Amino acid sequence: MNVRFTLLAQREFDEVLDYYAALGKATARKLAREMEAGFARVCQFPESSPFYSPPFRRMKAKSFPYGFFYTVNGDDIVVEAVVHLRRSPVNIRARLRLS
Repeated sequence: MNVRFTLLAQREFDEVLDYYAALGKATARKLAREMEAGFARVCQFPESSPFYSPPFRRMKAKSFPYGFFYTVNGDDIVVEAVVHLRRSPVNIRARLRLS
């Protein structure tokens, strides 16, 4: 399986990495490593993350307050959104266009 980000999700992830890099490059690297490990697991077991709201599944960052919302499309894991999990569920649903 391949992981790919939508353009908007990639921008969101880049902004998160930039934020943590400003706090310390080691912190940004830790987040990147966590996401690589998480997506390696998701590639092996695409249905291992729970549904947030079908068809979106949510993979949580282990040490950071972010969720990666993805869909499975054939052999692709498509990251649709990168969202701070302290945001209102209404905002998350709007970002995923579920409202």
